[in-house]
Amino acid sequence: MCIWYNDHVRKLIIPVLLVVFFVIGFFVWDKFPGEKNTSTSLSTQKTSSQEVSKNAEYVIVPYWTLNADVSSTPFDNLMYFGISANTKGINTEEEGYKGLEEFQSLSKNKETLLVVRMLNNDDNLDVLDNPNMQKEIITESIEVAQKYDFDGVVLDLEVQGIPFESFVASITEFNKVFAKDVKNQGLTFGTFIYGDAYFRARPFNIAQIGEVVDQVFIMSYDFSKARGNPGPNFPLEDYKQYGYSFKTMIKDFSKDVPVHKLVVVFGMFGYDWTIDDQGRGRGQAVAKSTFEFQKFLTQCVSSGTCETSNNSAGEVKITYKENSDNHEIWFENQNSVDKKIDYLKTQGINSIGYWAYNYF
Repeated sequence: MCIWYNDHVRKLIIPVLLVVFFVIGFFVWDKFPGEKNTSTSLSTQKTSSQEVSKNAEYVIVPYWTLNADVSSTPFDNLMYFGISANTKGINTEEEGYKGLEEFQSLSKNKETLLVVRMLNNDDNLDVLDNPNMQKEIITESIEVAQKYDFDGVVLDLEVQGIPFESFVASITEFNKVFAKDVKNQGLTFGTFIYGDAYFRARPFNIAQIGEVVDQVFIMSYDFSKARGNPGPNFPLEDYKQYGYSFKTMIKDFSKDVPVHKLVVVFGMFGYDWTIDDQGRGRGQAVAKSTFEFQKFLTQCVSSGTCETSNNSAGEVKITYKENSDNHEIWFENQNSVDKKIDYLKTQGINSIGYWAYNYF
């Protein structure tokens, strides 16, 4: 009887003690998290840091603006625009290539990126169909970048076409091979993408391209076309009026590309449209830099020959009359850019760029 009782109590006590120890351990672990919660905290911090881009400002230096010492600019990152590529590889006879040495002599103590310009649609379509042509362009681009001490290469592939699956895949594969070969040489690789790529269904798989490149440079300009009707360079908001907006664009890109890879490039220029009685564009608009339009604005306001108006696009709008023609101007300036930068900061994007040097 006593032996049975002792054995029975012993069998009951052991599980009870285990439960007690478990409960005590749970509260102690929760109060003093130790390694478990510390590692979770570090993981959260790491994710958070990946979601915020570094502070970086780029200015694009076109070969036709090599008339000053760009080393004196406040920008630490200069992008040389650049060398031209076609079905024969890098064109060594055009002015961009000939300006390489001068650019490097003017850009000392700066981080420099070499832009590979691919702007001819017919040539680009041929290149995308031919891996050997692509390889030649990639190899020669790397050789130029190394010869002139560039820190990285940026592809500006501006191509039009219906976004068939095979077409989109060819653009993605070109970026993948380009990125791999460039980065294997210790250089960074970036690519330009149209700001209206989602809105106008451009043939780019931005998510897949974003996986392989170091930077996606968003061309947040030229939303309103020179051959179209007057409108903003890229409207900050007012989705209803323009069908799209800068804020929507940022949300679209951020879904597919980590924000630390995004660099938003502002176009420091605008267009002057001649318009009809309905406010529609007549012919092709005249493009001018922000500097030129700002000078025109100062003069016409002081003389009372033009009008400006506030607008939800957040950019400068000017209307004036010359001879018997009505005109409408839209352009980006530093005030409108600052509004967009303020929004970018709320989205964790701190890397920006400007098109182009000497334009503002």
